[in-house]
Amino acid sequence: MGAVLMCTWALAVQAQSAAVFPPSVMPGTPEWRASLPPMPHEQHPGNWPQPDYFTKALALTSFKSSARVQGVAVPSAVPAGTAYMALPVQTQAFGFSRVFAAQIGAELDWLVAASGVPATGQTEVVDAYGPFARRLDEGAIERLARQYPKQKLLALYLGHDGVNHAFVSLVAQGADGKRVAHKTVDLPSEQDKALESLVAALPELLRQVGVVGRAPQAARARGACEARVWALANLPADASVVQQACHALAIGTLLPIYGAELAGVDQQQSPAKLAWLAKALVWSRRGLEPVGSGAAIRDLALRQLAPGSTTPTITPYVSLADPVVSALARLLSLSERTSKAPVRSQDDARDQEALRLQAALPAFASAVMRARTDVEEPFSTVDFCVIERRFPGGMPSAKCRAEQEPGEVAPARSSTQAEKQLYQDWRIAASYKEFDYYASVQGRQDAAREVWKRLPLDVAEHPFLQRAKYLFEQGNKPQGSYDVLLKHERAMVHDFVQTTVNYQHNERWYDGYSLTEHGWTDNFNIMNDQAVAATTSAERRLLVVMRFDRFVPGQQAGMRIRKPGDPAFFLAPSMNDVMLGAEPGGLEVTPVPPTTVKASASSPPMAVLATPPLFSPHMPFMEEVSKAELQKRVAADPQSLEWRTELALSMLKDGASLADALKVVDERPLSQRVDDRVGESHAWAYPAHAFYFIGEPDVAKKYYERVRRIGSGSDSDLLARVRVPQIEGRIPDALVASQTRLRRYDGEFAWFDTVSFLLLTGQADQAWSLFTERAASAKYWPVWTAPMAGHRLQGLDLKGIQDWLNRKQLDKVQIDRQDVTRRYLHMQAVIDRLPSDADIALLRERQGQYSYVPSQWGSSARLRQAALRREGFKAAYDEVVAKAQWGEQSRNDFMLPIYTWVAWQATGGKDRNLDQVRQATTGWGFDNILAKSMLLALEGQTEASLHFFRAARIEQAQLGLGDDGLIQRPIAASYDYALAGYLMYKKTGVPAYRDETLRFVRAYQRSWPQSAWLFAMQAVLETDKQQKWAAACRARALDARSYFLSQAGVDLKEGRACPARLW
Repeated sequence: MGAVLMCTWALAVQAQSAAVFPPSVMPGTPEWRASLPPMPHEQHPGNWPQPDYFTKALALTSFKSSARVQGVAVPSAVPAGTAYMALPVQTQAFGFSRVFAAQIGAELDWLVAASGVPATGQTEVVDAYGPFARRLDEGAIERLARQYPKQKLLALYLGHDGVNHAFVSLVAQGADGKRVAHKTVDLPSEQDKALESLVAALPELLRQVGVVGRAPQAARARGACEARVWALANLPADASVVQQACHALAIGTLLPIYGAELAGVDQQQSPAKLAWLAKALVWSRRGLEPVGSGAAIRDLALRQLAPGSTTPTITPYVSLADPVVSALARLLSLSERTSKAPVRSQDDARDQEALRLQAALPAFASAVMRARTDVEEPFSTVDFCVIERRFPGGMPSAKCRAEQEPGEVAPARSSTQAEKQLYQDWRIAASYKEFDYYASVQGRQDAAREVWKRLPLDVAEHPFLQRAKYLFEQGNKPQGSYDVLLKHERAMVHDFVQTTVNYQHNERWYDGYSLTEHGWTDNFNIMNDQAVAATTSAERRLLVVMRFDRFVPGQQAGMRIRKPGDPAFFLAPSMNDVMLGAEPGGLEVTPVPPTTVKASASSPPMAVLATPPLFSPHMPFMEEVSKAELQKRVAADPQSLEWRTELALSMLKDGASLADALKVVDERPLSQRVDDRVGESHAWAYPAHAFYFIGEPDVAKKYYERVRRIGSGSDSDLLARVRVPQIEGRIPDALVASQTRLRRYDGEFAWFDTVSFLLLTGQADQAWSLFTERAASAKYWPVWTAPMAGHRLQGLDLKGIQDWLNRKQLDKVQIDRQDVTRRYLHMQAVIDRLPSDADIALLRERQGQYSYVPSQWGSSARLRQAALRREGFKAAYDEVVAKAQWGEQSRNDFMLPIYTWVAWQATGGKDRNLDQVRQATTGWGFDNILAKSMLLALEGQTEASLHFFRAARIEQAQLGLGDDGLIQRPIAASYDYALAGYLMYKKTGVPAYRDETLRFVRAYQRSWPQSAWLFAMQAVLETDKQQKWAAACRARALDARSYFLSQAGVDLKEGRACPARLW
């Protein structure tokens, strides 16, 4: 991943203006480092609080945060006698995670409350909208101070130096002026110790700004929560510690979560939820004995603030004699308990438990309790109308009034603070859930867009909704030309960065999604578009600052640490300075390398580089799981069809019979669940896909039929309804099923299947129309085999295909960061073709806006030319080695089998790249396994060669199991597998190579009937004259220019004519 990101960055920089650095200031020199801005906290060490570095970086971009995420939830009425009003915790210098800051804010509230000083706390100044901003506008604080002249504002500023010191500043501001207290403390790397260090500074800071009251009581309280907590009333000023902790936990838990914990991304929580949970945690830790309800409140709060393997278990509290804590423990453990319950219907068990949780609760609490149980259920939405109708003092919409149940009347009184916060947060969360349900769970693009259109502006602009929309737009590219796609991508990246600007905090979301640290597009042309580059540059500047955030829960990406004296490179005006400073070691002063080649007056010194390696080194961690380990996993989880399928494939690689391998899959215990049709259909689709791609269509059909019988309506189900008639040769029926799947899920491979079946059924105009309207936004390379089939039906040569690409304006379209035009010409030049010298010259021509010409296309064609001619091995080998370029190793890997074949014959097996091939096992990837089979064939080790050849067939199962490297392979693995079998048979004369290859292509014809080369290869290898004739007829119908057809020795002009109907 790192190499790809570096390459991405290099090309992005290359596309920018030439005026990168003044000639006198070169990167890595002392002069360059000295030209960067100093850190404000080191330049002005006495200015407290220090500026927030995110805010300063933001000022250097064209973005501004929205007013809504900066706003303070001002209390509607401040209780009489209130001396202080807390402001949300703010950031100075580098920041802390939202969870950590919420805990420090609650600790400050506790100290103030424990001293008897009347004050409002964090829970009263935050809500669902924020503030997310790290730093409040000074003007807004001044206005707030004037609005509440009888109270003083109490503001806590937290930050750190990016090394090992934390900054804690407290400001009390009122009509009589402003008092500032500050302390710099050690910042341990462990979160708990850091928390203790910062909290220890607070009492003295409170004293310095004049917040002085009685000494906190040392005794801790003990007691259980009372059922009246569910009334969600405003607590009296003299509420006990137990009451406050119970109240805070109930509200914090009932407030919603956004999204599921998937792909390493935590569930998202509003500022209000964090504040209430932090209060519950601190009040229980500081004021309650750590037993009974006190321990339960602490653990339930901690579990929600920092979910993960280190957080305490909560199931023991389910049976606690506490009407609040036990209910909340049951709520939080609902999914875990029902998934393990010995019941046939998990859904029924969950619904029954949800009803029990709602029972006897007041109307509004009952409504939000039900919403809280539903929000984590993937296949349900949240009925916000129930909350709306039961909200005290509310005005339900006409839609909600129409659904009102008899006797369902909201109280006429005004709502409490807790009820208002719950209503506000759930209003946003219900919309989030509905949009995510149609966008992600149902995969219904049109329905999701309709939901989005109906969203109120304040909801649609919320950072959590904007994140959900980004994921949706990433997976649903528009139809149309490249220009249409570019417009969409510009808007998408702008909205993504605006969301970052509004959210402002680092968290695990950014471990999975960003513009500058992740591959959000496979198209360099889009990435280097001027508008897109400017937007992503802004994110880079901001993300650098965010990566300094400390104590992000579950953080996986590297946290940045600086050295004292390092400059504030992220505040440099030049984005090139920012990007260079952000690189590992980018701020280090490096000596100029010694000159080994004399430089011209206009060029810098250059060193002589060794010949670049051609292929990627083997990575041991990428080897497949051993058979012994798979057997353990099957024993531990006998229901898992994933492990059973992987074990069956491993057995086949080791030489087991198909019958023995299938027993492992078929012996899976029968599931007793009656409500998991979707899960079951996905589970049985796993072996179906695997056997489909290894050339076992009858086995695949058996499992696809099982998926179809389940009838879940999922994508697995609709795909099975395509595959069964396709395998049976009923292409018109497969077309109808594929069109149904395309309408329902609008997936890329459903589109590909539909185009292919349209071509096979003689509906070329519809096929071409459907393909071209989506070609610009395609993500996966196999879909381009559909137009290849169409062009071969038309009989176009390489020049004609190039003209078509130009007419369709596909020159800027890329897949896997490679030009589609060049990839497609290469595929057309080498699959079932003997590449000519003119073809190879065309593949080596420069195209597009870069001077860089990838060598692999011409090299691949040259190797295949020599292999098929069975001569010129040395010349082809020398040319390929001479054309090798640095950074292309992973791009060259698909050539490894054909390179091995040519290089061995050119060098007598002495080429250095063959050393790694000799070490390969059947646990390595497809290209290494196939390459070793070919090498062993050349060295006369036939049995070993055949063992690896059969293993290479089995490895193709990964095409159906999600191996992106194999899926995006420039030449289909199936073609290179068959080509290898053909070459080894021709070279050695061993019939087993022919038999294995012949069996494979016959089987694949049932899966890929649009691929002419399968029939042509059969015609070459077939020994049965009748089948040879039939295969030749089909090959000619699909591709009259087929190379292998020309080698088959079948004269279709003489003797009997081909039948009019070939399928």
